[in-house]
Amino acid sequence: MTIKKIIDMLKVVFRKAVSLKLVNENPVLNVTLPKRNNLEMIAGDTEQVEYFIQHSKKHRFYTVYLIALLTGMRKGEITGLRWKDIDFEQKIIYIKQIYDINANQFKVGAKTIAGVRSIHIPDVLIEQLRRERKIVIEHKLKQGQNFNDYDLVVCTRYGNPLDSATLSKRLKAQAIKLLGLPTIRFHDLRHTHVTMLIKQNVNVKVISERVGHTSIQITLDKYSHVLPSMQKHVADELDNLFKSKEM
Repeated sequence: MTIKKIIDMLKVVFRKAVSLKLVNENPVLNVTLPKRNNLEMIAGDTEQVEYFIQHSKKHRFYTVYLIALLTGMRKGEITGLRWKDIDFEQKIIYIKQIYDINANQFKVGAKTIAGVRSIHIPDVLIEQLRRERKIVIEHKLKQGQNFNDYDLVVCTRYGNPLDSATLSKRLKAQAIKLLGLPTIRFHDLRHTHVTMLIKQNVNVKVISERVGHTSIQITLDKYSHVLPSMQKHVADELDNLFKSKEM
């Protein structure tokens, strides 16, 4: 649980205590949160991504990694993804639910309003999702009444949501210890997805909508370091504009 969530929870508790006259004032009402220490964004290059995908096919969480790399979905969106939210014919994933690891519950919608979206996915992911569905069905048949059917795409052998911390630990172990790749967090798979699209000259507005940013400005701010060609393009266009007017 984050410091902010703890403070917010304490505010609610003490607000109730004040209303019941158990205490005179809310001691956490004016608490100042510590400044966030934003970790450096890490994105793998194309060769690293291909190497990771190729050598992780037999890993238990391969489907999770592939979804993250090929869609840019957040961890909570992946762990909350249901089979009914996938259109295999149209090759589209619909983000309609997330799994909140702090509250240990499913929530309708997404992290933001823009997070409720549709994502077109490639054939390679469709094929892997079909394989994953067979695995889930096998677990369901084997466990019988012990299987908790939440209709989840990725889940434990008993149908329960995957543990967030376990996903992160397994990713680091797979990437670093086994494959010798740089240290990465799970969220860096999302960064890698965006970076790959930018380098393929995909329109930034399309990327912003695909990953569920509330505005294109957020995408530009986060990934300005991988947009040098766009900056140069702007400068070139300005040169052409003013040259045409012979200033």
